[in-house]
Amino acid sequence: MAISNINKSVCEDKGETNTIHCPACAKEVQMQIFATEDKSLFSTLMKKSSALTFAVCPNCSAVFESNEAYLVARESGTTVFLEESDLTPIKRN
Repeated sequence: MAISNINKSVCEDKGETNTIHCPACAKEVQMQIFATEDKSLFSTLMKKSSALTFAVCPNCSAVFESNEAYLVARESGTTVFLEESDLTPIKRN
């Protein structure tokens, strides 16, 4: 049935960072980068899309959101590398 795909969010693996220091545990790591995109029927009809790019530390499992400049550069096809200054911790509730 078509209704089963009304609310769809896609998470894609976007590779790894260069070796950087994790802001949470201060270890030198290569964080895994992921990108999500809302592909729900509502966002398609309203022509709104919400995207989030985030990185996960393999040592302490801290999750960081990338800054807007990185997201814009990535979407335009520019090769950019995430640095510690580009990461904002995502707080857990």
